[in-house]
Amino acid sequence: MGIRKIQGASRKQIILQLLLETFTIVSVAILLGGVFLEFALPHMNHWIQYEVMLDYTSPQLYSIFASVLVVVTLAAGLYPAYYITSFSPSSLLRSDSIKPTSRVGLIKILVGIQFVISTMLLTATVIMQKQMDYLNEKDLGLLAEGVLVINANSKINQLQYESFKKDLLDLPEVKKVAAGPMPDRSFSTPVKNRYGESFDINITYVLDDYVDLLDIEIINGRNFDFENLTDMTQRVIINEEALKLLGLPNGGVGEYFSFQELDLSTFMSGERRVEVIGIVKDFHYRSLRDKIQPLFLVVSETKGLRKQIGIRYSSRDTQALLNKISTLWKALDTDSPFSYAFLTDEYDKFNSSDNRLASGFAYISYLAILLSALGLFSLSNLEAKGNFKTISIKKVLGASTLLLLRQYLGSYFMMSLGAGLVGLSIAWWLIQEWLQHFTYRFEVNVLTVVLPVVMIIFVAASSVFYNLQSAASVNPIENLRKE
Repeated sequence: MGIRKIQGASRKQIILQLLLETFTIVSVAILLGGVFLEFALPHMNHWIQYEVMLDYTSPQLYSIFASVLVVVTLAAGLYPAYYITSFSPSSLLRSDSIKPTSRVGLIKILVGIQFVISTMLLTATVIMQKQMDYLNEKDLGLLAEGVLVINANSKINQLQYESFKKDLLDLPEVKKVAAGPMPDRSFSTPVKNRYGESFDINITYVLDDYVDLLDIEIINGRNFDFENLTDMTQRVIINEEALKLLGLPNGGVGEYFSFQELDLSTFMSGERRVEVIGIVKDFHYRSLRDKIQPLFLVVSETKGLRKQIGIRYSSRDTQALLNKISTLWKALDTDSPFSYAFLTDEYDKFNSSDNRLASGFAYISYLAILLSALGLFSLSNLEAKGNFKTISIKKVLGASTLLLLRQYLGSYFMMSLGAGLVGLSIAWWLIQEWLQHFTYRFEVNVLTVVLPVVMIIFVAASSVFYNLQSAASVNPIENLRKE
């Protein structure tokens, strides 16, 4: 730059040259990023479960690339260009005029900001992953493993269902069969007790031994007797939340309630009076984000219950079992195609978006840590080169390599620790907003909070150690001779 100034180049021309160099680097980066995106896009679409396509004929796509190119070029190139061209030609031509460490303070601030962002993302990732692990492993209150759900779309009548059920139970792999919503098919309705008090209660209509199929625990009373007509028409089972809401005496068994229901065969609404015969342990029948709501299990044969048929099986060869069930289903000669799902997958859908969000944060945080490590590696390399003379003099005066490493690593340790604590505080404040959406949360422990900061410090130490160790290990006489 000094030679170019002496030859008559104006400051504007030199700034333009530096900006063009930056422009070239960013252009190559965008091209390489585009190639990488083309290979990564199918995997990303599978991960987000949404089809994203790049239309290379769209002017909007190229305007986005052009905007990124201009913004990044100006953001990355303007300050260095103005800084270098602010010196006189004689200053630029003197070897010791612009020391590599003359702007280390500013670079440390920028690298520190990188580490703040990295700590924020890493802390968010750890907490989100812990929360999702907690939900994925949480006791549902029922046994979803080993249950296959067939979606019948109500195009199967009672006789067809009974025939299909009998054929299923004849299969050695099938243990139990029952029809009912699985899961999230309840609706809310006002329920009145014997004193006329009204409560909003969720009601789920079931057919066959729904409770036994899902292995829902009965903590008081008994299950439905499907040979007893009174049980089929005038009795209900409630969960623990309903028991708490209603404040029932004697454990709730024997209490009477009434509610309005619509008869789908006549489309007439009438009052149904029912007696509580059993209390089941609370189980999740909706998203695990939400608190378990009070629930009545009511037997009905006229509520479209055969929309879903649950099958508990014990076979490891699920594909062979599916082939057998598909053959039986087609033999019914219904208009509904054979459509099925595993109950565990149905519950996994409740958490799928949050699981993808957590894994996305994980990838982004790892990338941010990598970029921060590269920035800190460059900073420590710059500072080591600028302090060759100081390091050499200290070594001549008797300082050991270990002592020098401890001295220089200490400043980076404090920088990374400070950045880690700031990032941790911001992340904790932000992540609380996300956790507010969950009724059930994991217990945050010290390790969860400390781990991100420890990782950031470890990455900082690893990035700095190589450069400082190399600088401190060089023969001091060689460095001083060059000076």
